[in-house]
Formats: sequence, C-alpha cells, structure tokens
Amino acid sequence: MKIFFNKKVAAYIFGGLVILIFATLGFVYSQLKDLDNIKNFVVEKIEKITGREVLVGRAELGFEKGISIRLKELSVYSLDGKSQEFSAKNAWCVIKLWPLLKKEIEVKKFILDSASIELVRDERGKFNLGSPLSLLTGQRSSRLFKVLGAGLMHRLSILNGKVRFRDYYDTPGSEPFLTKITNIDLIINKRFFRDAFSLVLNGKIQNGHQATEIRFSGGV
Repeated sequence: MKIFFNKKVAAYIFGGLVILIFATLGFVYSQLKDLDNIKNFVVEKIEKITGREVLVGRAELGFEKGISIRLKELSVYSLDGKSQEFSAKNAWCVIKLWPLLKKEIEVKKFILDSASIELVRDERGKFNLGSPLSLLTGQRSSRLFKVLGAGLMHRLSILNGKVRFRDYYDTPGSEPFLTKITNIDLIINKRFFRDAFSLVLNGKIQNGHQATEIRFSGGV
C-alpha cells in the first residue's frame, strides 16, 4: 500500500512538472511570438551601438541556449554601406525570464557563432572599427562597454570567429600587410554588483605553415 502511495505521489509530481513546463513554454511563446518586431528591435539596438547599417535574415525562437531569439545571417556594413565589415552565421539573444513575466524583454547574453570581422587600418593609422586595443588596455569609452555597464546585457560571446586584418599603415607599395586570426573565442562578462568586466580571448594567428596561439584573460 505504501509503495502504491509513493508511486501515486511521484506520478502527481511528475505530471505537475510536465504541466508547469508546458505552461512556461506556452507563456514564453505567447510573449515572443511576434519575432519580426523583436528582430527589428535587436537590429535597431545593434545599429545604435555600431552606428552602422545592420541586416538580419530570419529570426527563430529557440531554447538550446536558454530562452533565446536566434538571428540567422547577421551582417554589419561599413559606414558608407559599400562593404560588409562584420557577419555572423548565427546570433542568439538569450532572454531573461523574470522581466518576461512583466512583459519586458531584457537580453542576458548575446552569443555570436562563426563570426567574421574585416579589420582595416588605413595609411594614417586609423582603424575602420575603432582601436581594437581598447579591449586589452582597459579603455572604457567604447559603446560596447557602455551597453554592458548599463545592464542591457551581462555577457557577450564570440564562438569560432575569425578576423582578416589588412594594414596599409607604413606599408611600402600598394599591397597591404595581411594577417588572419582564426578559431577566435571571446567572452566578455560583466561582474555582478561591480562596474567591472572580465575578458577571455583565445585564437590562432595564421603565419605561413605554422599558427601562433594567443591566449589572454584579465579584467577591465
């Protein structure tokens, strides 16, 4: 009799959990079903951060990385709109659950998969995307850090990225010095209850037949 009672209680608990899970999924879907408006909202935010035109393919609701909006074929163009400076095969906006209960959308994480960056330094030494050293030297003036510091998101990740760097500065002739960095994994975290950030960067600099590994971790 006792065994039967325990099985019955377990069945009730399991059934309750299943109902709760499906109710949560249904609620999340009802809040995020208008994917086109959410996609436009994210595009506007990225354009505000970068100051550049942003295009996105299709938006999908997913749960593989948490409650998230998956944006396919994300592209960021140059200031003149003629060339593509950044692209990502997939971008996930991981949403916080608690604000969603209040019908508010807050991004907890922004994950970029298979990102490709076109970095150029011209003859005057000016970079097309601003100085990439600002992440490593602790310069907090970048708009990215301002967004993280304002609490709009707590984590930015780039997975399996690559950078193609063309350097025209102090280079003899018309051909630039070309450097390729592959297998880039970059994680920027905002530390809880502190106006500070942690940064982890891994990658490989392709140099002829041999690749040089780079590893960096620190705080800003």
